[in-house]
Amino acid sequence: MSENSKDQDAPPSERLIRPVKAFTKLEAAGGILLMACTIVALVRANSPWAASYFHLWPVNVTFDFRGAQLSEELHYWINDNDPKHSATKQQRD
Repeated sequence: MSENSKDQDAPPSERLIRPVKAFTKLEAAGGILLMACTIVALVRANSPWAASYFHLWPVNVTFDFRGAQLSEELHYWINDNDPKHSATKQQRD
């Protein structure tokens, strides 16, 4: 049985997951993903959709585990939990 016929017989979820699993096994996968996300962010921030990109930063992100909550703005989480790097926090102070 050829590889192509195996793909046709596999359920759609398996056909989607198989390439993702192969990618994550690559040593460079993290770097490739980081570069791709950086490029997407740069393009979006300098496009006609820039306003929606910048409105995303002050959105609150909350992690809740059995009553213990960590809730901060997305910009705070991205900047390694350092409030001095958060532009929105500096504006409020």
